[in-house]
Amino acid sequence: MRMGSVAALWAPVAALAVIGCGGSDATTEPVGNIDARAIKPATYVAELLPLPPGASLGQAIDVNSKGQIVGYAGWRAVRWDPGATAPVELEMLPGHERSYALGISDGGDIVGGSVPPRIEPYTPIHVVRWPASGGVQDLGEVCCINFAVAAINKRGDVAWVENPLGGEPHLLLHLLRHGGLTTVEIPNDAAGGWEIRYGRVVAALFAEQVAINNHDDVAFGASIWSPHGGWSRLSSAYAGPGQLEIWAINDRNAAVAAGWSELQGWRGTLYPRKGAPVAFGVNLVPQSINNLGVMVGLKGGVWFALPGGFMVNRSAVVRYADGTTVELPNPSDFPRGSDPVVSPAQINDDGIIVGFSAEQAEAAPHFPTVWRPVTGR
Repeated sequence: MRMGSVAALWAPVAALAVIGCGGSDATTEPVGNIDARAIKPATYVAELLPLPPGASLGQAIDVNSKGQIVGYAGWRAVRWDPGATAPVELEMLPGHERSYALGISDGGDIVGGSVPPRIEPYTPIHVVRWPASGGVQDLGEVCCINFAVAAINKRGDVAWVENPLGGEPHLLLHLLRHGGLTTVEIPNDAAGGWEIRYGRVVAALFAEQVAINNHDDVAFGASIWSPHGGWSRLSSAYAGPGQLEIWAINDRNAAVAAGWSELQGWRGTLYPRKGAPVAFGVNLVPQSINNLGVMVGLKGGVWFALPGGFMVNRSAVVRYADGTTVELPNPSDFPRGSDPVVSPAQINDDGIIVGFSAEQAEAAPHFPTVWRPVTGR
């Protein structure tokens, strides 16, 4: 499965890349100069997060430096606090039916989406912010875009994408920071392709998430926007046709991306702050990178097209800056099968990883999962 699709949100939203939980060493040393072997855990333990009464599915999507986790349970945005036996259900916009949390700042501010009752010919999604002090704020309707269109960084700056009604189909990037709003148009070639219905863009076929770091650099599709330098597009590390989608960018300006090939499925790439891209192929499709240069993602690609059907990836791995990899275990308390699909969405600088576990079936429900490192020195 590919991460980020909120077309019916309840396809996996792994990912939603919300980066910016920084440690002191990460702010003084480039990623390549940090010896990750000193902080490498020997193993991970996996745990299913509790669901509220009446909920039968959910997903953990982001974790901050305090260990607070956000995502959704049932059809509602929730927050799991460390040590709590049940998640906190976040306030719903009046009249809306579904909500989901995509990211949480270190101060506890949360950003996500809210869905009203279906309105033909499209169902709009609203970008919402849940301040740590309580309540819910509607940041505006993002017409027709059925994907994870919002992100928040460590400081609480929020980025989201809007497709305005009327006029020529185009997308706008909004950045809310320091109490002010900056809006820029997204170049037509920023994403891999558009799907246009009813005279407007309803989906970017390959750009399905927004990522923001603590310097307010925002990634969307194959491009990164900087407040100082504008838009820049990353080049594919692979020969031949294909698409490129950035899934995360850390505070050292290292980005991870997935490239799509009809022959090989999703292939992973690391774009370091300096130097040439590092191509992992199908051995690692990273979905997140923290400020120590530690990545987490899927091994073996995500989906492979096969005659007569599809095969889903079954291995999630952590990759350290020295190249060592550790496979993520299945949660021992998984309630359905003994060998579920696991998919990570985010890793913080303490090595805590969040995501989901599910049965090995395309339409199987997802269960919110956290992986915690058992430090080995």
